[in-house]
Amino acid sequence: MAAGVGATQTRPADIPQHPTNPNFNMAELAKVPEKWRPTVLAMVEGRKRPQGGQLGSNNPLNKRLMMWANLVDPGFDENLFKQRGDWNTAEIRGDVGKTVRAANTFLQHAGNLENVASKLELDNEFKANLTNPAKIAEMRLKRDPRIAAWDAAVKPVLSEFAGIMKGSQLTDQQIKEYQDALVAANTPEERHAKLAVMTELMKGRLDTLAGQRNAIFNDNTTPDRFLFPQNRAIRDRLEGLAEAEAERRRQAKEQQQTQPQAPGGRGGGAALTPADAAAELERRRKARGGQ
Repeated sequence: MAAGVGATQTRPADIPQHPTNPNFNMAELAKVPEKWRPTVLAMVEGRKRPQGGQLGSNNPLNKRLMMWANLVDPGFDENLFKQRGDWNTAEIRGDVGKTVRAANTFLQHAGNLENVASKLELDNEFKANLTNPAKIAEMRLKRDPRIAAWDAAVKPVLSEFAGIMKGSQLTDQQIKEYQDALVAANTPEERHAKLAVMTELMKGRLDTLAGQRNAIFNDNTTPDRFLFPQNRAIRDRLEGLAEAEAERRRQAKEQQQTQPQAPGGRGGGAALTPADAAAELERRRKARGGQ
């Protein structure tokens, strides 16, 4: 449903704000009488129509507003206003907003899960028990705070991932398979890889939304604009951990091909540290030309 007559759509705090469309002719907006600039900008953004009904009505003021709007955004009309208003509604309180909120919340919880899991990995007894399903069941029965910490951290990750993928091409069964694969018994390498896959699927959903929004607003929308800066940093951290793990495994494999493995050794080197992930992120930035 589009914005109501004379009603302004206000974005809630849990949805990232979109900057002013870079393709708007701001020089023309500056020529609009100061009193009417906010109205014209709200019109072309699909947030508010002027008082009095249709944008193209015979009302003299509305005619002038429509003329100014077309100078700011050539091709703007009632149909485009409705499409943008419908999108704003969907992003504020509809399915688009649900996906955007789920993506941001997923990253927050995934970052917390990584922090919790990294601390639990320092407990050798806990790590040893994770390879035994009976031991895990026993820990849950005895309300062991360590497994409770894992369960509390992973539950919202799985829930928000399902929220992101709802309406996607994945079936409910496929979504469940991704959820079931993220368990306490995962090695750090497995956990990083599984979180990276979930993050990649999330990015695919946001990429689809970005394409849909850009087709309506022509504002160079990117998936990043649906994420708060702090959550983009978490996403980069998770991707850095997974990519650094992959690189470490590649190097370990090359080393194993030239050197015999120690008896009883599992191979693969030491556990990945946050510093390793930071180094990998810096390497990727440099590879992209400092972007």
